[in-house]
Amino acid sequence: MSRVPADERTATLAVDGTLLNAQHEMSEESVEVLRSLSRRGIKVALCSGRSLPAIQDHAKRLGLPCGIPVVAYNGAAGLLASPPEWTHGASELFTMPVPRPAVEALLRVAAANNLLVQYYLGDDIYVSCRSDAHMAFTHRYAELTGVAAHQYVESYDDCTSQGLPYKMLVMTDTVDETLAMLRSALPDGLVKFIRGSPPFFVEVLHPDVHKGAGLERLCGAIGMPLSDVAAFGDGDNDIEFLATAGVGVAMANARPPLKAVADVVLERSNDEDGVAHALRELERDGSLALPAPRVVRAASRAGAGSGTPGAELAVKRVGASLVVPLREAVLWPGHPEKCLLVEDGSAHAVHLAVVVGGGGDDDALPLGVLSLFLPSTAGGRAQFRKLAVAPAWRKQGLATALIQVAAAEARIAGAMALYCHARHEQLAFYTRRGFVVAGEPFAKYGDDGPLYVEMTMDLPP
Repeated sequence: MSRVPADERTATLAVDGTLLNAQHEMSEESVEVLRSLSRRGIKVALCSGRSLPAIQDHAKRLGLPCGIPVVAYNGAAGLLASPPEWTHGASELFTMPVPRPAVEALLRVAAANNLLVQYYLGDDIYVSCRSDAHMAFTHRYAELTGVAAHQYVESYDDCTSQGLPYKMLVMTDTVDETLAMLRSALPDGLVKFIRGSPPFFVEVLHPDVHKGAGLERLCGAIGMPLSDVAAFGDGDNDIEFLATAGVGVAMANARPPLKAVADVVLERSNDEDGVAHALRELERDGSLALPAPRVVRAASRAGAGSGTPGAELAVKRVGASLVVPLREAVLWPGHPEKCLLVEDGSAHAVHLAVVVGGGGDDDALPLGVLSLFLPSTAGGRAQFRKLAVAPAWRKQGLATALIQVAAAEARIAGAMALYCHARHEQLAFYTRRGFVVAGEPFAKYGDDGPLYVEMTMDLPP
Protein backbone atom coordinates (compact mmCIF):
# COMPACT_ATOMS: atom_id res chain seq x y z
CA MET A 1 0.00 0.00 0.00
CA SER A 2 1.04 3.63 -0.37
CA ARG A 3 2.92 5.26 2.49
CA VAL A 4 1.21 7.63 4.88
CA PRO A 5 3.19 10.83 5.57
CA ALA A 6 5.78 10.36 8.29
CA ASP A 7 4.09 12.80 10.68
CA GLU A 8 0.85 10.79 10.84
CA ARG A 9 -0.37 10.71 14.44
CA THR A 10 -4.10 9.87 14.37
CA ALA A 11 -6.02 6.85 13.09
CA THR A 12 -9.71 7.75 12.68
CA LEU A 13 -12.00 4.85 11.86
CA ALA A 14 -15.49 4.41 10.51
CA VAL A 15 -17.29 1.61 12.35
CA ASP A 16 -19.68 -0.53 10.30
CA GLY A 17 -18.00 -2.16 7.31
CA THR A 18 -14.60 -0.84 8.38
CA LEU A 19 -13.66 -1.64 11.97
CA LEU A 20 -16.49 -4.16 12.43
CA ASN A 21 -16.78 -7.36 10.41
CA ALA A 22 -19.92 -8.68 8.71
CA GLN A 23 -21.14 -9.97 12.09
CA HIS A 24 -20.85 -6.39 13.45
CA GLU A 25 -18.02 -7.47 15.74
CA MET A 26 -14.57 -6.06 16.42
CA SER A 27 -11.91 -8.78 16.18
CA GLU A 28 -9.34 -9.50 18.87
CA GLU A 29 -6.60 -8.53 16.39
CA SER A 30 -8.16 -5.12 15.78
CA VAL A 31 -8.52 -4.47 19.51
CA GLU A 32 -4.91 -5.48 20.14
CA VAL A 33 -3.50 -3.29 17.37
CA LEU A 34 -5.53 -0.21 18.33
CA ARG A 35 -4.60 -0.55 22.00
CA SER A 36 -0.94 -0.92 21.04
CA LEU A 37 -1.06 2.24 18.93
CA SER A 38 -2.79 4.16 21.70
CA ARG A 39 -0.15 3.13 24.23
CA ARG A 40 2.52 4.48 21.88
CA GLY A 41 0.94 7.90 21.60
CA ILE A 42 -1.08 7.45 18.39
CA LYS A 43 -4.59 8.84 18.94
CA VAL A 44 -7.42 6.49 17.95
CA ALA A 45 -10.80 8.06 17.13
CA LEU A 46 -14.14 6.67 15.92
CA CYS A 47 -16.29 8.37 13.29
CA SER A 48 -19.68 6.82 12.64
CA GLY A 49 -23.18 7.33 11.41
CA ARG A 50 -24.28 5.43 14.52
CA SER A 51 -25.93 6.92 17.56
CA LEU A 52 -24.02 7.23 20.81
CA PRO A 53 -25.68 4.16 22.38
CA ALA A 54 -24.74 2.12 19.31
CA ILE A 55 -21.09 3.18 19.71
CA GLN A 56 -20.98 2.57 23.48
CA ASP A 57 -20.16 -1.14 23.46
CA HIS A 58 -17.39 -0.70 20.90
CA ALA A 59 -15.78 2.19 22.79
CA LYS A 60 -15.95 0.13 25.96
CA ARG A 61 -14.49 -2.91 24.18
CA LEU A 62 -11.49 -0.89 23.02
CA GLY A 63 -11.09 0.43 26.54
CA LEU A 64 -8.34 2.93 25.74
CA PRO A 65 -7.20 4.52 29.03
CA CYS A 66 -6.67 7.92 27.40
CA GLY A 67 -10.26 8.02 26.13
CA ILE A 68 -11.61 7.94 22.59
CA PRO A 69 -12.62 11.01 20.55
CA VAL A 70 -15.91 10.16 18.81
CA VAL A 71 -17.80 11.70 15.91
CA ALA A 72 -21.35 10.30 15.93
CA TYR A 73 -24.51 10.68 13.85
CA ASN A 74 -22.45 11.12 10.66
CA GLY A 75 -20.86 14.28 12.03
CA ALA A 76 -23.79 15.91 13.85
CA ALA A 77 -22.15 15.48 17.28
CA GLY A 78 -18.68 15.05 18.74
CA LEU A 79 -17.54 14.05 22.19
CA LEU A 80 -14.72 12.49 24.17
CA ALA A 81 -15.70 9.03 25.42
CA SER A 82 -13.82 8.34 28.65
CA PRO A 83 -13.82 5.47 31.16
CA PRO A 84 -15.76 4.21 32.98
CA GLU A 85 -18.98 5.60 31.45
CA TRP A 86 -17.64 6.05 27.88
CA THR A 87 -20.37 7.60 25.69
CA HIS A 88 -22.97 7.68 28.49
CA GLY A 89 -23.03 11.22 29.81
CA ALA A 90 -19.86 12.25 27.98
CA SER A 91 -19.33 15.98 27.50
CA GLU A 92 -20.21 17.21 24.02
CA LEU A 93 -17.54 18.91 21.94
CA PHE A 94 -19.98 20.13 19.27
CA THR A 95 -23.50 19.48 17.93
CA MET A 96 -25.40 20.41 14.75
CA PRO A 97 -28.98 19.03 14.84
CA VAL A 98 -31.47 18.89 11.97
CA PRO A 99 -33.15 22.34 11.61
CA ARG A 100 -36.79 22.59 12.74
CA PRO A 101 -38.24 23.47 9.28
CA ALA A 102 -36.53 20.36 7.88
CA VAL A 103 -37.85 18.17 10.71
CA GLU A 104 -41.42 19.32 10.17
CA ALA A 105 -41.24 18.93 6.38
CA LEU A 106 -39.74 15.44 6.55
CA LEU A 107 -42.34 14.21 9.06
CA ARG A 108 -45.15 15.43 6.80
CA VAL A 109 -43.71 13.65 3.73
CA ALA A 110 -43.06 10.44 5.69
CA ALA A 111 -46.61 10.36 7.07
CA ALA A 112 -48.08 10.89 3.62
CA ASN A 113 -46.09 7.93 2.27
CA ASN A 114 -46.53 5.62 5.32
CA LEU A 115 -42.80 5.64 6.08
CA LEU A 116 -41.34 5.04 9.54
CA VAL A 117 -39.01 7.73 10.88
CA GLN A 118 -36.39 7.20 13.59
CA TYR A 119 -35.88 10.41 15.57
CA TYR A 120 -32.52 10.64 17.41
CA LEU A 121 -32.58 12.73 20.55
CA GLY A 122 -29.97 12.37 23.28
CA ASP A 123 -29.31 8.68 23.91
CA ASP A 124 -32.71 7.58 22.59
CA ILE A 125 -34.29 6.76 19.24
CA TYR A 126 -37.98 7.71 19.10
CA VAL A 127 -40.39 5.97 16.71
CA SER A 128 -44.11 6.19 16.09
CA CYS A 129 -44.99 2.80 14.58
CA ARG A 130 -48.24 2.46 12.60
CA SER A 131 -47.92 -1.13 11.32
CA ASP A 132 -46.27 -4.49 11.83
CA ALA A 133 -43.86 -3.54 9.03
CA HIS A 134 -42.80 -0.49 11.03
CA MET A 135 -42.18 -2.64 14.11
CA ALA A 136 -40.13 -5.05 11.99
CA PHE A 137 -37.88 -2.19 10.91
CA THR A 138 -37.11 -1.29 14.53
CA HIS A 139 -36.17 -4.91 15.28
CA ARG A 140 -34.04 -5.07 12.16
CA TYR A 141 -32.19 -1.91 13.10
CA ALA A 142 -31.68 -3.04 16.70
CA GLU A 143 -30.17 -6.28 15.39
CA LEU A 144 -27.83 -4.33 13.11
CA THR A 145 -26.55 -1.99 15.81
CA GLY A 146 -26.78 -4.32 18.81
CA VAL A 147 -28.69 -1.66 20.75
CA ALA A 148 -32.37 -1.70 21.71
CA ALA A 149 -32.66 2.06 22.19
CA HIS A 150 -36.10 2.64 20.66
CA GLN A 151 -38.68 4.65 22.56
CA TYR A 152 -42.20 4.09 21.17
CA VAL A 153 -44.41 7.19 21.11
CA GLU A 154 -47.91 7.94 19.86
CA SER A 155 -46.87 11.02 17.93
CA TYR A 156 -43.66 12.71 16.85
CA ASP A 157 -45.01 15.82 18.57
CA ASP A 158 -43.77 14.13 21.75
CA CYS A 159 -40.25 14.32 20.28
CA THR A 160 -40.20 17.76 18.70
CA SER A 161 -41.35 19.32 21.96
CA GLN A 162 -38.22 17.93 23.66
CA GLY A 163 -35.67 19.18 21.13
CA LEU A 164 -34.24 18.85 17.65
CA PRO A 165 -32.70 15.53 16.57
CA TYR A 166 -29.06 14.84 15.81
CA LYS A 167 -30.35 12.99 12.74
CA MET A 168 -33.41 11.15 11.40
CA LEU A 169 -33.70 7.86 9.52
CA VAL A 170 -36.44 7.01 7.05
CA MET A 171 -36.83 3.23 7.04
CA THR A 172 -37.52 1.56 3.68
CA ASP A 173 -37.01 -1.61 1.67
CA THR A 174 -36.76 0.45 -1.53
CA VAL A 175 -33.96 2.74 -0.55
CA ASP A 176 -33.07 4.19 -3.95
CA GLU A 177 -36.70 4.90 -4.89
CA THR A 178 -37.41 6.44 -1.47
CA LEU A 179 -34.26 8.56 -1.66
CA ALA A 180 -35.32 9.91 -5.07
CA MET A 181 -38.83 10.67 -3.76
CA LEU A 182 -37.51 12.52 -0.71
CA ARG A 183 -35.15 14.61 -2.79
CA SER A 184 -38.03 15.58 -5.04
CA ALA A 185 -40.41 16.35 -2.17
CA LEU A 186 -38.10 18.48 0.01
CA PRO A 187 -36.56 21.77 -1.19
CA ASP A 188 -32.90 21.77 -2.17
CA GLY A 189 -30.56 22.71 0.65
CA LEU A 190 -33.10 22.02 3.40
CA VAL A 191 -31.43 18.77 4.54
CA LYS A 192 -28.65 16.38 3.58
CA PHE A 193 -29.59 12.83 2.51
CA ILE A 194 -27.34 9.77 2.75
CA ARG A 195 -28.12 6.35 1.33
CA GLY A 196 -27.99 3.90 4.23
CA SER A 197 -25.50 1.07 4.53
CA PRO A 198 -26.77 -1.63 4.62
CA PRO A 199 -29.49 -0.20 2.32
CA PHE A 200 -32.74 -0.27 4.28
CA PHE A 201 -32.88 3.36 5.38
CA VAL A 202 -32.17 6.92 4.27
CA GLU A 203 -30.32 9.22 6.68
CA VAL A 204 -31.42 12.82 7.05
CA LEU A 205 -29.02 15.41 8.49
CA HIS A 206 -28.43 19.14 8.82
CA PRO A 207 -27.40 20.32 5.33
CA ASP A 208 -23.91 21.23 6.53
CA VAL A 209 -23.31 17.93 8.36
CA HIS A 210 -21.14 15.12 7.07
CA LYS A 211 -18.35 13.04 8.53
CA GLY A 212 -15.71 15.30 7.00
CA ALA A 213 -17.12 18.39 8.70
CA GLY A 214 -17.45 16.39 11.91
CA LEU A 215 -13.81 15.31 11.69
CA GLU A 216 -12.75 18.91 11.10
CA ARG A 217 -14.73 20.12 14.13
CA LEU A 218 -13.37 17.29 16.27
CA CYS A 219 -9.78 18.07 15.31
CA GLY A 220 -10.36 21.72 16.14
CA ALA A 221 -11.77 20.78 19.54
CA ILE A 222 -8.85 18.51 20.50
CA GLY A 223 -6.09 20.53 18.82
CA MET A 224 -5.16 17.96 16.15
CA PRO A 225 -4.12 19.12 12.64
CA LEU A 226 -6.18 17.49 9.89
CA SER A 227 -2.94 16.75 8.06
CA ASP A 228 -2.02 14.37 10.88
CA VAL A 229 -5.11 12.19 10.40
CA ALA A 230 -5.44 8.90 8.53
CA ALA A 231 -9.14 8.11 7.97
CA PHE A 232 -10.44 4.61 7.15
CA GLY A 233 -13.91 4.02 5.68
CA ASP A 234 -16.10 1.93 3.38
CA GLY A 235 -19.41 3.67 2.60
CA ASP A 236 -20.85 6.60 0.70
CA ASN A 237 -21.08 8.58 3.95
CA ASP A 238 -17.28 8.34 4.23
CA ILE A 239 -16.54 10.29 1.02
CA GLU A 240 -16.11 13.70 2.71
CA PHE A 241 -14.51 11.97 5.69
CA LEU A 242 -11.66 10.52 3.61
CA ALA A 243 -11.36 13.67 1.51
CA THR A 244 -10.97 15.88 4.62
CA ALA A 245 -8.31 13.77 6.35
CA GLY A 246 -4.60 14.01 5.65
CA VAL A 247 -4.80 10.53 4.12
CA GLY A 248 -8.00 8.73 3.15
CA VAL A 249 -7.96 4.92 3.18
CA ALA A 250 -10.75 2.84 1.62
CA MET A 251 -11.37 -0.78 2.58
CA ALA A 252 -11.32 -3.51 -0.06
CA ASN A 253 -15.07 -3.87 0.53
CA ALA A 254 -15.69 -0.12 0.07
CA ARG A 255 -18.25 1.14 -2.43
CA PRO A 256 -16.84 2.36 -5.77
CA PRO A 257 -17.57 6.08 -5.12
CA LEU A 258 -15.40 5.96 -2.00
CA LYS A 259 -12.56 4.11 -3.69
CA ALA A 260 -12.56 6.81 -6.34
CA VAL A 261 -11.67 9.54 -3.82
CA ALA A 262 -9.38 7.52 -1.51
CA ASP A 263 -5.63 8.05 -1.39
CA VAL A 264 -5.17 4.35 -0.61
CA VAL A 265 -7.37 1.33 -1.34
CA LEU A 266 -6.60 -1.68 0.84
CA GLU A 267 -6.34 -5.21 -0.48
CA ARG A 268 -8.12 -6.55 2.62
CA SER A 269 -11.74 -6.17 3.67
CA ASN A 270 -13.34 -5.64 7.06
CA ASP A 271 -13.77 -9.44 7.33
CA GLU A 272 -10.00 -9.83 6.83
CA ASP A 273 -8.96 -7.34 9.54
CA GLY A 274 -7.99 -4.83 6.87
CA VAL A 275 -7.63 -1.95 9.33
CA ALA A 276 -5.39 -3.88 11.73
CA HIS A 277 -3.22 -5.17 8.90
CA ALA A 278 -2.84 -1.72 7.34
CA LEU A 279 -1.97 -0.03 10.63
CA ARG A 280 0.65 -2.65 11.39
CA GLU A 281 2.21 -2.10 7.95
CA LEU A 282 2.26 1.66 8.43
CA GLU A 283 3.81 1.35 11.87
CA ARG A 284 6.46 -1.15 10.84
CA ASP A 285 7.65 0.84 7.84
CA GLY A 286 7.93 4.01 9.91
CA SER A 287 4.97 5.84 8.36
CA LEU A 288 3.35 6.34 11.74
CA ALA A 289 5.33 8.90 13.66
CA LEU A 290 7.74 7.70 16.30
CA PRO A 291 6.60 9.58 19.40
CA ALA A 292 10.13 9.99 20.76
CA PRO A 293 13.33 11.91 19.89
CA ARG A 294 14.56 10.62 16.55
CA VAL A 295 17.77 12.49 15.71
CA VAL A 296 20.97 10.95 17.07
CA ARG A 297 23.40 13.63 15.93
CA ALA A 298 25.16 15.01 12.89
CA ALA A 299 27.74 12.53 11.68
CA SER A 300 30.43 15.06 10.80
CA ARG A 301 32.83 13.43 13.25
CA ALA A 302 31.59 9.89 12.60
CA GLY A 303 34.00 7.00 12.61
CA ALA A 304 35.41 5.04 9.73
CA GLY A 305 33.09 3.74 7.09
CA SER A 306 30.47 6.48 7.26
CA GLY A 307 30.93 7.52 3.67
CA THR A 308 28.62 10.46 4.39
CA PRO A 309 30.49 13.15 6.37
CA GLY A 310 28.10 15.59 7.97
CA ALA A 311 25.06 13.35 7.46
CA GLU A 312 22.36 13.23 10.09
CA LEU A 313 21.84 9.96 11.93
CA ALA A 314 18.29 9.14 13.01
CA VAL A 315 16.41 6.46 14.89
CA LYS A 316 13.42 5.05 13.01
CA ARG A 317 11.04 2.11 13.20
CA VAL A 318 11.86 -0.68 10.78
CA GLY A 319 10.57 -4.15 9.97
CA ALA A 320 11.86 -7.14 11.92
CA SER A 321 13.71 -8.53 8.90
CA LEU A 322 15.98 -5.47 8.76
CA VAL A 323 17.40 -5.92 12.27
CA VAL A 324 18.30 -9.63 12.03
CA PRO A 325 21.45 -9.38 9.83
CA LEU A 326 23.15 -6.92 12.18
CA ARG A 327 22.08 -8.97 15.21
CA GLU A 328 23.87 -11.97 13.75
CA ALA A 329 26.93 -10.11 12.47
CA VAL A 330 27.61 -8.45 15.83
CA LEU A 331 26.16 -10.72 18.49
CA TRP A 332 26.17 -14.28 17.19
CA PRO A 333 28.21 -14.72 13.99
CA GLY A 334 27.28 -18.01 12.36
CA HIS A 335 24.33 -18.62 14.69
CA PRO A 336 21.20 -17.20 13.01
CA GLU A 337 18.98 -19.34 15.25
CA LYS A 338 19.98 -17.12 18.18
CA CYS A 339 19.05 -13.97 16.30
CA LEU A 340 15.47 -14.83 15.32
CA LEU A 341 12.94 -14.16 18.09
CA VAL A 342 9.49 -15.72 18.22
CA GLU A 343 8.02 -12.44 19.43
CA ASP A 344 9.50 -10.37 16.57
CA GLY A 345 6.15 -10.34 14.76
CA SER A 346 4.08 -9.50 17.82
CA ALA A 347 1.89 -6.40 17.88
CA HIS A 348 3.87 -5.41 20.98
CA ALA A 349 7.22 -5.43 19.15
CA VAL A 350 8.94 -2.23 18.03
CA HIS A 351 12.14 -2.61 16.03
CA LEU A 352 14.42 0.43 16.06
CA ALA A 353 17.39 1.15 13.83
CA VAL A 354 19.90 3.97 13.43
CA VAL A 355 20.15 4.96 9.79
CA VAL A 356 21.85 7.73 7.85
CA GLY A 357 19.23 10.38 7.16
CA GLY A 358 15.64 10.55 8.32
CA GLY A 359 14.29 8.31 5.59
CA GLY A 360 16.84 5.57 5.16
CA ASP A 361 16.82 2.67 2.75
CA ASP A 362 14.92 -0.32 4.12
CA ASP A 363 17.17 -2.62 2.07
CA ALA A 364 20.39 -1.19 3.52
CA LEU A 365 22.15 -2.55 6.58
CA PRO A 366 21.49 -0.23 9.53
CA LEU A 367 24.28 1.11 11.74
CA GLY A 368 22.67 0.00 15.02
CA VAL A 369 19.56 -1.93 16.03
CA LEU A 370 17.46 -2.68 19.09
CA SER A 371 14.19 -4.60 19.46
CA LEU A 372 11.72 -3.41 22.10
CA PHE A 373 8.86 -5.55 23.43
CA LEU A 374 6.17 -3.52 25.14
CA PRO A 375 3.86 -4.78 27.91
CA SER A 376 0.38 -5.89 26.89
CA THR A 377 -1.15 -3.68 29.58
CA ALA A 378 -0.18 -0.34 31.10
CA GLY A 379 1.86 -0.61 34.29
CA GLY A 380 3.95 -3.57 33.14
CA ARG A 381 7.60 -3.80 32.17
CA ALA A 382 9.09 -3.37 28.71
CA GLN A 383 12.10 -5.39 27.59
CA PHE A 384 14.67 -4.60 24.95
CA ARG A 385 16.74 -7.29 23.28
CA LYS A 386 19.51 -7.72 20.72
CA LEU A 387 21.13 -4.29 20.99
CA ALA A 388 23.86 -4.27 18.34
CA VAL A 389 26.02 -1.55 16.76
CA ALA A 390 28.20 -2.05 13.68
CA PRO A 391 31.91 -2.17 14.70
CA ALA A 392 32.84 0.90 12.63
CA TRP A 393 30.21 2.95 14.46
CA ARG A 394 30.92 2.04 18.07
CA LYS A 395 31.69 4.71 20.67
CA GLN A 396 29.67 7.21 18.64
CA GLY A 397 26.61 7.30 20.92
CA LEU A 398 24.40 5.08 18.79
CA ALA A 399 23.70 2.53 21.53
CA THR A 400 22.79 5.27 23.99
CA ALA A 401 20.43 6.88 21.47
CA LEU A 402 18.68 3.57 20.81
CA ILE A 403 18.18 2.98 24.54
CA GLN A 404 16.86 6.52 25.05
CA VAL A 405 14.30 6.14 22.27
CA ALA A 406 13.32 2.69 23.60
CA ALA A 407 12.80 4.20 27.06
CA ALA A 408 10.64 6.98 25.59
CA GLU A 409 8.57 4.44 23.64
CA ALA A 410 8.12 2.29 26.74
CA ARG A 411 7.10 5.29 28.85
CA ILE A 412 4.49 6.35 26.28
CA ALA A 413 3.14 2.79 26.27
CA GLY A 414 2.57 3.04 30.02
CA ALA A 415 5.45 0.79 31.09
CA MET A 416 6.73 1.33 34.61
CA ALA A 417 10.19 -0.07 33.92
CA LEU A 418 12.56 -1.04 31.12
CA TYR A 419 14.81 -4.09 31.46
CA CYS A 420 17.24 -6.21 29.52
CA HIS A 421 19.48 -9.25 29.92
CA ALA A 422 22.97 -7.79 29.65
CA ARG A 423 26.16 -9.73 29.15
CA HIS A 424 28.06 -9.74 32.42
CA GLU A 425 31.05 -7.91 30.98
CA GLN A 426 28.79 -5.00 29.90
CA LEU A 427 27.37 -4.16 33.34
CA ALA A 428 29.32 -0.89 33.55
CA PHE A 429 27.84 0.31 30.25
CA TYR A 430 24.27 -0.14 31.48
CA THR A 431 24.98 1.19 34.95
CA ARG A 432 26.24 4.47 33.47
CA ARG A 433 22.92 4.78 31.62
CA GLY A 434 20.73 4.46 34.72
CA PHE A 435 20.19 0.70 34.94
CA VAL A 436 20.67 -1.33 38.12
CA VAL A 437 21.35 -5.03 38.63
CA ALA A 438 18.14 -6.95 39.39
CA GLY A 439 19.40 -10.49 39.89
CA GLU A 440 22.27 -12.95 39.95
CA PRO A 441 24.28 -13.86 36.83
CA PHE A 442 22.83 -16.75 34.84
CA ALA A 443 23.75 -18.82 31.78
CA LYS A 444 21.19 -17.95 29.14
CA TYR A 445 22.41 -20.25 26.37
CA GLY A 446 23.77 -23.25 28.26
CA ASP A 447 26.66 -23.72 30.66
CA ASP A 448 29.28 -23.04 27.99
CA GLY A 449 27.74 -19.70 26.97
CA PRO A 450 28.40 -16.21 28.37
CA LEU A 451 26.87 -15.12 31.66
CA TYR A 452 23.98 -12.63 31.65
CA VAL A 453 22.53 -10.34 34.30
CA GLU A 454 19.09 -8.74 34.36
CA MET A 455 19.36 -4.94 34.40
CA THR A 456 16.37 -2.71 35.02
CA MET A 457 15.54 1.00 35.00
CA ASP A 458 12.42 2.66 36.44
CA LEU A 459 10.48 4.88 34.06
CA PRO A 460 8.88 7.89 35.71
CA PRO A 461 5.41 8.74 34.35
